[in-house]
Amino acid sequence: MRRASSDFIRAVVDGPVHLLAESAGGAAGCWLAVLEPALVDSLILVAPAAFAGASHAPPPSSPEAMELRLFGPRPAWSEPPTGEDRAAHALPVAACRQFVALVTDFIERGDRFVVAEPA
Repeated sequence: MRRASSDFIRAVVDGPVHLLAESAGGAAGCWLAVLEPALVDSLILVAPAAFAGASHAPPPSSPEAMELRLFGPRPAWSEPPTGEDRAAHALPVAACRQFVALVTDFIERGDRFVVAEPA
C-alpha cells in the first residue's frame, strides 16, 4: 500500500502533500509519513483506528510499552469483518456525497479551509 501511495503522489502531485487519513487508513498514513517523509508535508488523522482504546489508557511506562501499544497485536484486526461489522460503518449515499464535497472543498481552498465550531 505504501508503494502504491508513494507512486501515486509522485505521479500526480509536484511536491509533498497534506495527507488526510481516516480510521484504518491512519496506520497507512503514519507509515507513509515515516517511510517517505519527503512526500508528506502534514498528516491529519481522523478517528485513527490504530490508536483506538489507547486514549483512555494510562500512559505507557516505558518505550517498550509504547511500542507494544502502537504496533502490538490488534485482536479486532485478526479476522475479516463480518457483514454486521461492515454495516455498522456504512455511510448513507448522501453522507458519502457530503464527505466528497468536504474533501473537494478542502483541496480547493488549501490554507483558507477552516472548519467552524458548531454554534
